[in-house]
Amino acid sequence: MNRPTRAIALFMFVLCAAAGGARAQAVIDGILKGLEPLPPRPGEEAWTFVQEQRKPLWEGGHGWSPREAAAGEADLRRGVRVDARFPDPEGLLKTAYDDLALFLKAGNVPTNGTFVIETAKAETPVFEAYRIEVAADRCRILAADTEGIRRGIFAVEDAMRAACGPFLILGTVERKPFIKSRISCYFQPLNINRVPSSPDGLYYSDGYLNRMAHDGINGLWLWTRFEDIVKSDTIPEFGKNRDVLLARLRQQVEQCRRYGIKIYLFSIEPENGDSNKNDYLKRHPEMGSDAPEGYTRFLCPSTQAGARFLYDALNSVFSEVPHLGGQINLTLGEYASTCLRTVSPHSDRKPTCRACAKKSNAEVMRDILAPMAKGMHDANPDAELIAWYYIPFATSFADWFYEIPAVCNKDVSLQLNFESGVTKQVFGRGRTGYDYWLAAPGPSVPYDRFARVARQAGMPMSAKIQTCNSHEVATAPQIPVPGLLYRKFKAMR
Repeated sequence: MNRPTRAIALFMFVLCAAAGGARAQAVIDGILKGLEPLPPRPGEEAWTFVQEQRKPLWEGGHGWSPREAAAGEADLRRGVRVDARFPDPEGLLKTAYDDLALFLKAGNVPTNGTFVIETAKAETPVFEAYRIEVAADRCRILAADTEGIRRGIFAVEDAMRAACGPFLILGTVERKPFIKSRISCYFQPLNINRVPSSPDGLYYSDGYLNRMAHDGINGLWLWTRFEDIVKSDTIPEFGKNRDVLLARLRQQVEQCRRYGIKIYLFSIEPENGDSNKNDYLKRHPEMGSDAPEGYTRFLCPSTQAGARFLYDALNSVFSEVPHLGGQINLTLGEYASTCLRTVSPHSDRKPTCRACAKKSNAEVMRDILAPMAKGMHDANPDAELIAWYYIPFATSFADWFYEIPAVCNKDVSLQLNFESGVTKQVFGRGRTGYDYWLAAPGPSVPYDRFARVARQAGMPMSAKIQTCNSHEVATAPQIPVPGLLYRKFKAMR
């Protein structure tokens, strides 16, 4: 589709949303009259980016020009020998060592030389931290965990790429991450129910995972629904196909672990159980909110059965799928879920549920998250529950929203859209960004205030961003603005 047609298509979409009905259709028909028919949508065989992601990372060589070692550099041209001394009983670092071997081969560096690249265990301040010590005849990569070693190996490769040859600067370098979990959904399957199309039955190729790992990603998310994968006596009809889905999930988790990447489950739960799409509250009314006649009922965290279901939902999955990274649950916004759905984050209104209305709104949020966190951590203490509040029109929040960090348990990470509510002057006019803006790095004033409150309360904080494109120009899949991204990440400190 060429640019004018894209613009027309976007205009038509907005028109349909705004006007609707026969009048909007008549306008659309008038616009399309006289235009050439749109070409058919390309099939998956035309998706060349899929094949590009599968290719080995260092295919084709580095293109280094021959040069002599400079003063202060170790010379690796005569060859390298890797001495893998770091304890790795599960073989999680095999992909990193293989990557290093392919990297050296692409640079025409022999792998039976006298220069030694050694990995070994040493104390470091945090997970993934590493220390690199370079001498004339040896490079030592030291870390306390496999992922620190992996990051160190990649850093050695990056140092040679920066030197445009097989050279390393003499001395010691220490690094540690300031963003703990770096989770991506780049080219992700929409739902775990979707059967992988690859011959090996996996969603991700090794080439894709290796690229993600080199880009600093240590988590990928998969969209799931409680109805498909959980097990609970409170709603026994849920999870009819869970054995197949959990087996697929375990396979994905183990594949990704080989690249230092954890799988996070994404969900918008609990789903509204009083709708045509999902009517479990009609079968299990004891879980529903105490709402007046005529009002929509939701799963209520104030009921014993509702709280039990939230516990069972995460406990059942995290007990049966070891090594999951965590759950990203869109707890407020997007779809209808719990009693708080009847409350705007911009308003001090109470929920329509009579039981939840007796509490503060922040306490209702606490009671939603607490059983989910306990269910998860009873099965896997290291897993992370991220409560995502998707509020694109975030120019300000009600007072109760800023009370959430002080009231909620500290074993939950809170997430907001980093740019929602950001402002910028464009051609002399003020603009407000709602979600996923690149032009203004952020954070927005509402995010900044909420994050400061969370820090004071000792709550972990997360930021939802997009780095390839944004809602300013959503038709462009990739917008290369590294300077703006640098400012965005720097602002997160």
